[in-house]
Amino acid sequence: MDYVRSEWGTIEDARQEGREEGLAKGREKERRILVKSLYDNGVAIETIAVSVGLSEPAIRRLLDEA
Repeated sequence: MDYVRSEWGTIEDARQEGREEGLAKGREKERRILVKSLYDNGVAIETIAVSVGLSEPAIRRLLDEA
């Protein structure tokens, strides 16, 4: 019985890690879309950086990837 509980715990941990990873990827995708949209609408990179909490170089990298 202890073995089964241990295995179940391992599976639940893996599921939780997968959920967290998926959420992080989703947030990153949304951030990229937001940054691109703001930039395409004429918002300055400096303003975008302050608004989304990233550095200007990070904003430029996101724009290069888009």
